[in-house]
This record gives sequence, structure tokens and C-alpha cells, in this order.
Amino acid sequence: MSRHVLYAYADGPDLLERVDRLHQAIEGLIAVRRWDQARPQQVNQLHQLAPREGPLDLPQWEVGVLLLLPQHDRDPSGWFDDVAAIVAFLESLAQREDIGFVFGVRDDETGLAADIVRVTGPGSDLDAVHAAIDLLR
Repeated sequence: MSRHVLYAYADGPDLLERVDRLHQAIEGLIAVRRWDQARPQQVNQLHQLAPREGPLDLPQWEVGVLLLLPQHDRDPSGWFDDVAAIVAFLESLAQREDIGFVFGVRDDETGLAADIVRVTGPGSDLDAVHAAIDLLR
């Protein structure tokens, strides 16, 4: 079982106005692609305001995608194709919606997570993304 997860969350103002479009687009990506490894999981979660936050603060909204990563010593061929497909799709969605997506890797055993790149449109360095994922898992 994988202990590392790639995450990609929308990052921008007024996600509330965009959440339905983002949700539908990500749902479409997951449904139409034939995934080489594990099927990604969509995230669409609204966190309630903390008591220290005021009425003018916006609630934290997590909308994005999670993908289980293979163990580093057991990389099946083509595993990174799924990651590349998610990056390419979210580059396009980010440009269309004028927001960013923060990608990172979370270790489910330790609970530690590290952001690796913020995508705002086409042109991500996939070699750097691959290297960062390898370093973190």
C-alpha cells in the first residue's frame, strides 16, 4: 500500500464562485482517462471558520485531486504518465479559471506534507516535478 499521496489543490481568491466549475472539470478528468495506476480521488471540502476568524474571513475550501504514488523502490513503468496528465489538465484549468493549483506530496504515515510547485498555466517543468516527487517519497 502506498503511503505517499500527490495532492493538487486550487489556490486563489473567491473559490466559492468557482467551486462548481472546478468540481465538474476535475470529475470529468477522472472519469474519462484510463489511469495507469490508482484512480485519483477528487477533493471538495469546505472547512468551517475557526473561532479566531472574523465574519469577513473566507472559509478554507479544499478543491482538487489526490493521487496515490507508488513506493519509490517499486515504480511501475508509466506511473508518472498519470501525474503528467493531472499537471497538464490543471495547467489548462488554472489558465481558464485564472487561479493556481498547488501540487505537493503528503506522507500518510508521518502526516508531513511539502508543496512542490504552483501551476498557473501551461509550461510546468515536468522533470522538476518528477525529481521533487522522487525526493519526497
